[in-house]
Amino acid sequence: MACQVGFTAVTQSAYQDDRLFPFKRKATAINFIILLSKFCTIGVSFVNEMEEPIPIVVVIVGSIFGVVITLAYPSKSEHALMDKDLEQQKREI
Repeated sequence: MACQVGFTAVTQSAYQDDRLFPFKRKATAINFIILLSKFCTIGVSFVNEMEEPIPIVVVIVGSIFGVVITLAYPSKSEHALMDKDLEQQKREI
């Protein structure tokens, strides 16, 4: 359930904001997200069947990886600069 909610949230945000994925690469990015979500959904059952400490380690590593990724997101001031760049690019076209 959490994988599907996360997938839906990422897909919706990808379509609503050009800063996340530029229009030229949006279809490729969405298809990669779908591929990755299906891979993770299938892989979860294999990890769950492993010996006892391995599933816990996978969850911990995944959680740390998620925190590192969220720290890499741009701040609001960086988003504002991206908006200005997008507006400038639209004017040039």
